[in-house]
Amino acid sequence: MLRRKLAMASIQRADVIVAPSNAMADMIRHSDGKFNNKNILTLYHGFDANTLNQHIDKDIVEKLQSIQGPKLLYPTHAALHKGFDVLISALAKLRERGVAVTLITTVSPQDWPEGFSSYKQQIKELDLENYVVFLGRIPQNQMESLYQNFD
Repeated sequence: MLRRKLAMASIQRADVIVAPSNAMADMIRHSDGKFNNKNILTLYHGFDANTLNQHIDKDIVEKLQSIQGPKLLYPTHAALHKGFDVLISALAKLRERGVAVTLITTVSPQDWPEGFSSYKQQIKELDLENYVVFLGRIPQNQMESLYQNFD
């Protein structure tokens, strides 16, 4: 609660608020009604939808097509704040309940070697090795093609 109060006080004093998405900007605008008149800018993420047209590699398509049941994609990189450990725990609970889902992610060991090792250990401990697929980094211009392979 204290962290939220400090964040709100900081935002109130800002001349410009920079948000990572339009959704976050809207949330800030409507949070307490105090920020309606604030200048809120959304970061531009630097890619054009017209560039998302390259097909993903055939070996990735074959790997994805070999997976039975629903496939969930988590496109991200390895970092503590990404909550990947929570997602792995949620996957274990789904599997325990009989939901035959496989998690596929773009997490790469190069992003955070120590964290990646802890993810692999958690997956092993929860017996999820056959239900988590690490694709590694996927170029931005191949992401639309990648999304088309998921539920």
